[in-house]
Amino acid sequence: MGLSAALLAGGGVAVAQSIGWSPDTWAPRYESPDASFPVTLPSGRQCDVRAIAVSATNNDRQSADVNKTFQDWLKKTDLRAALDLPAAHAEDARLAAESPDQTVVLGPEGLLMDVPKPPSTRSPDDVYANVIQIALRNALMKEATKLSMDFDTSTFNAVIKCEPVAQ
Repeated sequence: MGLSAALLAGGGVAVAQSIGWSPDTWAPRYESPDASFPVTLPSGRQCDVRAIAVSATNNDRQSADVNKTFQDWLKKTDLRAALDLPAAHAEDARLAAESPDQTVVLGPEGLLMDVPKPPSTRSPDDVYANVIQIALRNALMKEATKLSMDFDTSTFNAVIKCEPVAQ
């Protein structure tokens, strides 16, 4: 399904403009997400979380293959409230323990990326952004499973994107 890649991909415009980012820093498909909410990292750095329902075959948001029930759920749901952060923290800790030489950090452009470093090198911002990513993936999968979504035809993309690091 490519969810990990989707969660590490680009983002949208609406909230991004409200926290000072340029619209051209987001992938066009996220300009009007089905769901979004802002996040503040421990350092105060601002992020935006976005999710969209898409066709599994061509990543098209307008395709007849898009699961409309799931898309409606995204549009009506307070995604932030759907996140189970304690479970995501536990999953992050488990993943860190299982992979002592690989981890996920926020890159300079504000996107999460896999790096060949020990998890102990992560900043509190890296950990929290990854926890949000895990919780988001789990919430979306929980609803998709509940709806018996056919991932051969319909899926979703989601992303957390944070303010770029000042150069």
